[in-house]
Amino acid sequence: MENNILISLNEIKTILYILIGIFIVGVLLVCFILYIVGVRFLSYKKSDEFKFFTEEKIDKGLYNEVISDAKEFLKNRPHHTYTQWYLARAYYYIDDFENAKVYFEKILKREPSWVESVEPYLDEINDKKINE
Repeated sequence: MENNILISLNEIKTILYILIGIFIVGVLLVCFILYIVGVRFLSYKKSDEFKFFTEEKIDKGLYNEVISDAKEFLKNRPHHTYTQWYLARAYYYIDDFENAKVYFEKILKREPSWVESVEPYLDEINDKKINE
């Protein structure tokens, strides 16, 4: 009978270790998910802050600053449409129409729904090239 009790205790001990292991894996999984969600949240927050401050700089005519900031931002998020939008507009406002056109076209290629915003700039760039 003592043997049976020892076997049962060992089985209970094994089950307990398995449950503890499952619990630890679950906690690690939850921590990982929270980390991913937190990183995404901070990324979106950073993106919103970037948009706000960049729009402000464009309004103040700080186009070279916008170009510098946008290029830096695009290193981490190379397909960020809003950043390309600000970069294209900054190039446009300093009369660098070649670079402006490159970024406006990238926007349209990735986001065709932006056509109403982008097309007037591209039309003006094309008109300016014809008049030169």
